[in-house]
Amino acid sequence: MTLEEIGVGIIVLLFYIGVKRLINYNRNRLYKKGISVLAEVLRIDDTGISIDSGGTDRQVKDLILLIQEEGPFKGKRLAIRQSFDTQAPGLGDSVTVLIDPKAPDNGLIISH
Repeated sequence: MTLEEIGVGIIVLLFYIGVKRLINYNRNRLYKKGISVLAEVLRIDDTGISIDSGGTDRQVKDLILLIQEEGPFKGKRLAIRQSFDTQAPGLGDSVTVLIDPKAPDNGLIISH
């Protein structure tokens, strides 16, 4: 292995660690400061992406949600890309979503 290959490997590793930390930071921020609202699934698309999580494949889905609950987000449409440990919600299902009050286009489904 050459020094160039080792350098590229280190850069890729650092990039992966940075992206992972950013995703975890975003998720943790939503759990701490997010506003919990009810939403209806208007659309669900399979991305064709799956994540191997300890032998379990987690399918990544793109969802369009309509916020149902009264408040500042009522009637807002929210696009989310998320993986699911269990079966993803279906069309027309109600889901609970955490929405970032400072960035309302940022959300996370926490139950369905």
